[in-house]
Amino acid sequence: MKAWFSRLLEVSVDDLDDKRRAQHLNIVLLGFCCLAFLGVLITAVFQLLGFTSQQAARGIYLPTLAVLSGTMIIYGINRYLSGRLASSLFLLLLTIVLYFSADPYQSVWGRNMIMLALPIVMTGVILPAASSFVVATIISLLLVYASLTEPFTLNVIGILAYYTIALISWLSANSLQKAIKHLRLAKEEAEAATRTKSEFLANMSHEIRTPLNGVVGMTSLLFDTQLDSEQQEFIKTIRSSSDTLLTIINDILDFSKIESGRLDLEEQPFNLRECIEEALDLVSPNAVSKSLEMAYFIEEGSPGTVVGDVTRLRQILVNLLGNAVKFTEEGEVLLSLKSQELDNGRVQLQFSVKDTGIGIPTDRQERLFKPFSQGDSSTTRRFGGTGLGLIISKQLAEQMGGTMWLESKVGHGSTFYCTVTMATAAENKASLSLDKPSPVLVNKRVLIVDDNETNCFILERQTKSWGMVPQTTTSSREALSWLQNGDYFDVAILDMQMPEMDGLAVAEAIRRLENGSGLPLILLTSMGRGSKKEKDGVFAAQIYKPLKSAQLHAAFLQIFGNPEQADNSVNETESQEASLFDSKMAENHPLRILLAEDNLINQKIALRILERLGYRADVAANGLEALAALKRQAYDVVLMDIMMPEMDGLEATRCIREQWVEAERPYLVAMTANAIQGDREKYLAHGMDDYISKPVRPEKLIAVLHRTPSSVQ
Repeated sequence: MKAWFSRLLEVSVDDLDDKRRAQHLNIVLLGFCCLAFLGVLITAVFQLLGFTSQQAARGIYLPTLAVLSGTMIIYGINRYLSGRLASSLFLLLLTIVLYFSADPYQSVWGRNMIMLALPIVMTGVILPAASSFVVATIISLLLVYASLTEPFTLNVIGILAYYTIALISWLSANSLQKAIKHLRLAKEEAEAATRTKSEFLANMSHEIRTPLNGVVGMTSLLFDTQLDSEQQEFIKTIRSSSDTLLTIINDILDFSKIESGRLDLEEQPFNLRECIEEALDLVSPNAVSKSLEMAYFIEEGSPGTVVGDVTRLRQILVNLLGNAVKFTEEGEVLLSLKSQELDNGRVQLQFSVKDTGIGIPTDRQERLFKPFSQGDSSTTRRFGGTGLGLIISKQLAEQMGGTMWLESKVGHGSTFYCTVTMATAAENKASLSLDKPSPVLVNKRVLIVDDNETNCFILERQTKSWGMVPQTTTSSREALSWLQNGDYFDVAILDMQMPEMDGLAVAEAIRRLENGSGLPLILLTSMGRGSKKEKDGVFAAQIYKPLKSAQLHAAFLQIFGNPEQADNSVNETESQEASLFDSKMAENHPLRILLAEDNLINQKIALRILERLGYRADVAANGLEALAALKRQAYDVVLMDIMMPEMDGLEATRCIREQWVEAERPYLVAMTANAIQGDREKYLAHGMDDYISKPVRPEKLIAVLHRTPSSVQ
């Protein structure tokens, strides 16, 4: 219905003012047609019911149909020919109708003064201000001519009154047009400021992405080397931090779009548990430095895989977790997730981040969701920050079909809630493998010793979901008394930092017991505070907090005789990463590669990634060198940076397109730090065959190389 009405209002006018008036006139004309049609219909009904005679009905039909026909003709003129001509004709038609429909026994001026004022007022809306005054003059002169039989005094009074109305109409229209002009100027200035800001942010994005490419690239290369489990955790955290920094850059670039409601969200399937764990990894170093406990809990029935924007969701969680850690000096931070199924295969996810921090007074809670605002100025001075994170997170949540709110009590901590609505993926028809009872774990008795009740609760629920039989305690001495009294356990989980006795002391005490000498022990510890006892055989496994279900599951499988499945569970991500670097890829898909890049670090990263794949590439420092290299020998692919000295990538691409025929032309790939929305389409339109944004991901580069046709025999 809305689209149909919009098509009725369409006009073939480009000028904004004329287009606005023409559309207004269309509305008036359509309304006039509806009134005329309604008049005919009502007259017909009254005639059928006997309330109106045939002669009276005919006296209504003929002029009404004439007016309806004239209105439709004017509508066509307004839509396809001239809006100004249509406006004048309509005002003339309206004046004639009102004049001849008046009571013939009253004075000409008396009967028409109010009715004929309507066309003059309307001219200020559908005609320019000056034209409205001209129309008023013409109509006045016509009426003076038509009323020559009236007394002179009435004519003078009528003309003065009529021109008073016309003057008011003209002044109103003139003021309206001036206001519109000022608004247009303000709009143009705002658009210019927005363009300037966008250009600045795009340049800053490019400058930040260039050194960040070195961090991400070298991290990917380092991850492919021989590392122990602790080093792998460090590298994964560096890589996740780089991802988050990229997300922040993108958030800054998209901030204006968020405010205007034009932010584009990705719709890709992703694993919810991994998203949560990555967010915790990014915040955990700060939590460790303050000796805070961090944990997460996912309620049963929550989907494993959903379809949405994982980077935006992770950004929200990192912001909420980061604030919780910032404003908590001791205690814990707990991230919880529960879900509610909606219609059409969608689900509402509710995240809550609970801390034991300083709390927020009720009268200051609303300020938290305003830009550049915190609880008070003293909080800003004490903890720092721009106060922009929460408003961005709330706006992102609203873009995802949810909202954000909080509950807090001074001195007792705060809980921030965030809801988002996402589609469930097809993978959710089956439960996550980690939530399935593994046959080797069913009925295994597990002793859980942790002074933090939240950790005990989470571990108890998680182990139960795997079919195990947990027994928890927050006291190390109570755990030892159970063992001394002959209680049997298949495995024990010990926290490193506990009062009275820490995890190491408890482990040594267990080993001295007759039924504890062979009991497998798992140590939970904060990153960087591990124990060397694992190498001495005291602990079967050592897991870093915040606890990841996959790592604990893998440790259990390793202990109970299924190491192959354990390796697949805990090292799935690592194996996927390592499998990317196929050293025989160059043999299977030979390519002659030219790298056009002026930055030395970016050159080194790209060359090292290509070396891992078995390729050797030539290097050009700018577009001129790339053209010279192409004239010396043929290449299958050119990895082309955009911003280079002497000749940039776009100019080099244009020259290559002009100087080489398509059969001899290499596959041109834009490899650039210009990565805002629309850059890909822009570079493809300039003649590039493909596009990679920096920081360069090995998997993205490999995918591009696979798409490159090979001419090497």
